[in-house]
Amino acid sequence: MGYSGGLGAGKGWHRLQFLVASVELEQLLRRSLHLVITNRRVPRSYRESAIEEYCAAYEVYVEAMQGVRPLNWRVTGPVYVGLAHSLDIIGEKVIDATYKLMEPGEPITQLAPFEVYFSRGTVSTGVGGSPERSLGLEMTYPKVVFFEREGYEHPRDAATYPGFALLWELKAAIHARSSPCRIQSAEKVHRTRIRLSPSMREVMASHPGLAAQGLRAL
Repeated sequence: MGYSGGLGAGKGWHRLQFLVASVELEQLLRRSLHLVITNRRVPRSYRESAIEEYCAAYEVYVEAMQGVRPLNWRVTGPVYVGLAHSLDIIGEKVIDATYKLMEPGEPITQLAPFEVYFSRGTVSTGVGGSPERSLGLEMTYPKVVFFEREGYEHPRDAATYPGFALLWELKAAIHARSSPCRIQSAEKVHRTRIRLSPSMREVMASHPGLAAQGLRAL
């Protein structure tokens, strides 16, 4: 990318973890934004991802969380995506005759699958770990950015860029249709910041990745 976000050690980010049905996700994404793959190489002909294709991949992800199919990297990989307010801010870095990288020139919101872990009586979450413990999407946007063109030396307030308004628009829409998720362990009920829509609450009560850790979503 043309910038580096955050302050290191996972700090300096706006985060929202949530789980909604695929039809609800499509409704959330039906606004002035573009879905762009920024975490891996794409064909030279690629410009952006269609909402319908992304939501179809997300539906497969949700089915896997219900135990319909294996929950692995092949399922979680396709739901990594960036949300840009304009394609004009997306640059391209050619790798070879077949592939390229999409490089945002300013901060954008990212969606990625997140996992739930239980250790020493504590519930925690993470990204990029064990896919079988995935429970939804984490939406992130940096609080501070450092630009490549400035040698990554000068911190800039990411709230001054248009992507910040898009983040809060999405956050408000998610909050309007969801409520906090609690997770039951053998010892107690753990409060979390994960947001579940009503349609997903009952479905996730039997999540196999949680059950394997002795947990249940409430």
